[in-house]
Amino acid sequence: MPSKSAADFGGPNTYLQMKMDYMHIGDTLGALEILKEAYIKYPDTVDIIANVANTYIELKQLDEGLAFMESVIENNPNIAESYYWKGRVLINKETVEGVDAAIESYKKAGELDPSIYYVWYDLGYIYYLQGADFFDRSNEETDEDMRARLIEAANEKYQASIPILEKAYELNEDNREVKYETLDLLQRIYYKQEMNDQYERVKELKNNI
Repeated sequence: MPSKSAADFGGPNTYLQMKMDYMHIGDTLGALEILKEAYIKYPDTVDIIANVANTYIELKQLDEGLAFMESVIENNPNIAESYYWKGRVLINKETVEGVDAAIESYKKAGELDPSIYYVWYDLGYIYYLQGADFFDRSNEETDEDMRARLIEAANEKYQASIPILEKAYELNEDNREVKYETLDLLQRIYYKQEMNDQYERVKELKNNI
């Protein structure tokens, strides 16, 4: 494992390699500590910020991870990826409040840098899941008025997700797996919304990946 002095010489990438070494031996806490040291030295390095946030998620230390991301944003509010990773931490809280706050954080990331495909993918996926949940609840609802309201809410979520997921697909030039997953979500949505031409279009795109 590289020494800390070697990490100082090698820059952020050496710290990331040290993190991988800690993870390889099962020392996730050690990985987190070395990443936090790296952040102190390189506070504007996106890969470091992302790795710290993701390690907090792996450790299920979500409150600590959220506090870290809030401090990152306070120190530099202009890094789009910081808002994305704040959203990732919030989503993992699995609460309604966390999801709502994550949506706002993703939107802020998209405002700062509209070119990040995974911001739009995650945001569109959230809307899709919310719509699917409304549809599932409508299937179990016996009150006709409530059932109609749930279906309306589900359709609104699905319609909101369409342009966002289409944008994620168009921006994604590198990640084949996420491109496929994006098209798969769109195919499900277009099927449910009875948008047959769009359904066939994304089905063909998916089959050609």
